[in-house]
Amino acid sequence: MAPICAQTIANCGAYVVIIDRGIWLNEIDTWSAEVMLVYHHLLEDKSMSIDSGRVYLFARSGENGALSGMLATNSAPWRGMIALIH
Repeated sequence: MAPICAQTIANCGAYVVIIDRGIWLNEIDTWSAEVMLVYHHLLEDKSMSIDSGRVYLFARSGENGALSGMLATNSAPWRGMIALIH
């Protein structure tokens, strides 16, 4: 289920991609790799016209640890981050 904030962000003209896991914390250790796979796929899809200089990471709750790890190892692809804690 997508968080309500995803629809709000999409309504502002952004693409929103959510890595879905059946149970919230299952496979959280693969979150970073899955994000990178989607990131590269979107950049390669010319029909989407993704501006690589305007890509933000979005994480909520348990994903924030993975997000922090991604930024610590390679912050270059990201314009910024949106981290929700609840």
